[in-house]
Amino acid sequence: MDALLRQHAARSAYSSTSSSSSSSSASESRTSTAATSPPQSSAAATPNQTMPEGWEDNADYSQITAFSQLPHRYFGTNQHIKINEDFKEAMRQILWQFRAPIRYAFAYGSGVFTQSTNQSAASVAQSFSPHPHPPEAVTKWQEGGGKIIDFIFGVSHTEHWHSTNMRQNPHHYSFL
Repeated sequence: MDALLRQHAARSAYSSTSSSSSSSSASESRTSTAATSPPQSSAAATPNQTMPEGWEDNADYSQITAFSQLPHRYFGTNQHIKINEDFKEAMRQILWQFRAPIRYAFAYGSGVFTQSTNQSAASVAQSFSPHPHPPEAVTKWQEGGGKIIDFIFGVSHTEHWHSTNMRQNPHHYSFL
């Protein structure tokens, strides 16, 4: 990443000396300064400083050792979702019901991630629940509505996994 920043700084310095437009050279000069030196304080730092084009494609992530080396202070914050511990445990309990070995799993769907609220849809959701007997933690997390939880399982041996799961849960397979 440092090499990319140095390369960008060199390009910006060249552009500012050979450019005929004073506004573009001033802009590139500011970009070069922001990209090569860490911000002095969080208040002075702009949340979306400009990074060199393609920095994500050729970045050496092993060289990133501090948050100040990321593109901006909010980088990646949308990747962190707070999950209720009881809900997380209820999801684990669902996984433990499978006899077939699961190496890893992740859940998605309206039962996991909050959706936009629609009053007419909410009244229908209150009357219908796809979960026959959801645990209390799931009911709380979903706020009483009929929401779907989908899982994707990572398994080592798919044929063995499906063979075992078909015996335990034939209703999971529509062709049976």
